[in-house]
Amino acid sequence: MVSGWDNGRWAGHFFRVFSGCLADPSYGARSTKTLSDDVRRSVFGAQFPHQVSLQFFGSHFCGGSIIAPDVVLTAAHCIEGFWVSWGVAIVAGINELSASGSQYREVGEWDYNNGFPGSGVEDDIAYIRLSSPFNLDDALQPVNLPTPDLTPSLEPGLSDEDCKALFDAIGGPPQGAELVPAAHFCAYTEDGGVNACFGDSGGPLVCEANEDGQKYLFGVVSWGSPTCGTKGFPAVYTDVLTYLPWIAENTGVN
Repeated sequence: MVSGWDNGRWAGHFFRVFSGCLADPSYGARSTKTLSDDVRRSVFGAQFPHQVSLQFFGSHFCGGSIIAPDVVLTAAHCIEGFWVSWGVAIVAGINELSASGSQYREVGEWDYNNGFPGSGVEDDIAYIRLSSPFNLDDALQPVNLPTPDLTPSLEPGLSDEDCKALFDAIGGPPQGAELVPAAHFCAYTEDGGVNACFGDSGGPLVCEANEDGQKYLFGVVSWGSPTCGTKGFPAVYTDVLTYLPWIAENTGVN
């Protein structure tokens, strides 16, 4: 496990979300949202062609990212409580929860890192292999996985202690969460408005890499503040770079 800056990485530190990042984040627990909700967040589709909605009998409960035509990456806590995948659909290719023209796929298989659940929400990462591949088009494309030599366009912000103090001011992290588990990192928007919120768990933090300017999936939403984008409050992401060997071994995607 990587911690601090020892290996030139950022796990265990907190960052401001920079202009090169697209955060479609989430709170640390699944949240059910029906298609008829007044709040129709643009969590997937043409604007974010890699983004999917995990739905249980038509109700959104988590997000995810397409990393191959038949593979989605999400958070372990999104699927951990399911005995079977019956009733779960992976929905992609639309820009709002109310839009038409989507592609639905059933779960072929899914699994999460065997380190979850441990202390806090460490190893909060999972994959879903679809029953059949998505049909790729302009509104539906896999997101690139980073490589160890890449760093995201995030800049250092709060210290661990300062960030912990922010969460303590609102009663601490969500129950069972730890600030910050190994192999996770924390990011926030300085002005608020874009951050982890209910139902976004498992969704991506996609950033431009400093080295080549291309966009990569650097984070998977693990947990955050119940204040949903309030100024100065961060969200915690699973560090995808740490789990590249696990992803390759279990999905064949690298």
